[in-house]
Amino acid sequence: MNPFFMRNNSGATALEFALIAAPLFLFTFGIIEISRLVFMQQSIGNALDTAARALYISGNISEEEISDIIVSNTFLAKSNSILVQKNLLISSGGINELNKVKITVNYNFESLMPTFLIGQIPLEFERVVITGN
Repeated sequence: MNPFFMRNNSGATALEFALIAAPLFLFTFGIIEISRLVFMQQSIGNALDTAARALYISGNISEEEISDIIVSNTFLAKSNSILVQKNLLISSGGINELNKVKITVNYNFESLMPTFLIGQIPLEFERVVITGN
């Protein structure tokens, strides 16, 4: 054996870092992406609760107004990716007319990581509101 190779370990630290760096960065950015996803779920869920409360109090607001409420109360979401639908489920006639309205919000969460790792994650939220006129 050559004694030069036995005592020369100057590149060992760089080699160890190169082996550990890729999994470390992948793990770190994975934690950041999961945190963003959970934050987006909470943000859109709270915005949908605010829109459902506005619908309950006012009795009847349009789908565009519900969409505006959700977009204005959502932080860090792309407004053109939020799809809001308002459906009338049940309408009862008579003196005290009650309507059962379902609000559905669809959002495609886009990861900051490359598409081949995660891609888009579809998020769907629903609230059912009983309104009266």
